[in-house]
Amino acid sequence: MNDLTLRLVVVGGVLALVLAVVFYLRSRDRAPSRPLGKVSLDPGLYLFTSSACSDCHKARELLDQRFGPGGYVEYTWEEKPEIFENLSIDKVPCSVVVDETHRGTLWIDQPDRMIYGVDP
Repeated sequence: MNDLTLRLVVVGGVLALVLAVVFYLRSRDRAPSRPLGKVSLDPGLYLFTSSACSDCHKARELLDQRFGPGGYVEYTWEEKPEIFENLSIDKVPCSVVVDETHRGTLWIDQPDRMIYGVDP
């Protein structure tokens, strides 16, 4: 194998690796939900928002329509940053459902993924 062919193979391999990593990270971000395991929250539905979030109003409206204003608990980053950190919430809006065994499932982005089981 000559020097040019070897360089092309190495560059092609590096590009393939970079593309694989980018694809993996993008597909992970688009997963509609992820399990949280045991959490310290009471059973119920939680909406996580921030005052700087432009989509959070829509998320709140969807939950109000489906569950009523008292059907969930809303936490903002400004109000409870420690809960965001404990649950590794780094994107808002998102919803968390906690079952009777205190196991949580985090639903990323708009809550209609959680409510209707489909992408918006």
